[in-house]
Amino acid sequence: MAPRYKVTVCGFGLIGGSIALDLLALRPRPIIHAFDQSRVLLAVGKDARFPVQTERDWHRAVDGCDILILSAPPKANRALLALAGKNKSLRNCLIIDVGSAKSSICTLGKKLSFAEGTQFVGCHPMAGTEKSGFQNAEKGMFRGNPWFVDSGIRLTKTNKAKLIWLASALRAQVVSISPENHDQMVAAISHLPQILSTLLASQFPPKVLQLAGPGLKSLLRLAGSPYSLWSDIIEENRQEIVDALTIYRDNLSTIISQMKKKQSLKPVFDSAVRSYRCLS
Repeated sequence: MAPRYKVTVCGFGLIGGSIALDLLALRPRPIIHAFDQSRVLLAVGKDARFPVQTERDWHRAVDGCDILILSAPPKANRALLALAGKNKSLRNCLIIDVGSAKSSICTLGKKLSFAEGTQFVGCHPMAGTEKSGFQNAEKGMFRGNPWFVDSGIRLTKTNKAKLIWLASALRAQVVSISPENHDQMVAAISHLPQILSTLLASQFPPKVLQLAGPGLKSLLRLAGSPYSLWSDIIEENRQEIVDALTIYRDNLSTIISQMKKKQSLKPVFDSAVRSYRCLS
């Protein structure tokens, strides 16, 4: 029989809530605690989808915790990780974060001295929507998607088993990668599309967008993400995003030049089609 872990989710938003939904479908069901601001926890307590224990007190939330999931914004996650490092009663616990920038928090994690048996490993599930908040959480959000894990951490047998259990429960595919390579790659395949969608949407007056067809609507889906969700991410991964934008700018300049010279864009379209087929 699978172990009945106590899992504490710190930052009960879209990702934290979606993790909880998948875990709540397990049998036996793990003991799930939600740690967040009082107003969030009050709303969670009224949502029948989440039969979890809400806790505003940090020490009670993590007491006896087997898996601690940090799913707040990046700055808050680092502060919570520092608290976990000071909590010498937090033993035999696997601590992960699920932020989309890894270098800063993984560097901090390597500097901290945790209680006996407790380890931190940076993680990032490639999943989400343009919406935020646990109200928009979805069961099965992580199914078949990459779950990036810091390749530089050697987990104990016990903590490795917890990570495998969690990934299996979410039906996610574990991918080991260094924090530096992760941040460079995610800037290109996740953060860049967000910036481009946001910039494109900002170019159109609302009245024009009301006339948009499905093609433009697909391109602008990410533009619905609020700045409050992205400000910390941009700050955390600023240089890598700038590098990705610079490559895009250079490619865009090349296309503009080709169009001015009335050159064919067929090679670009052919290359794009080949890339698109990899998505299916």
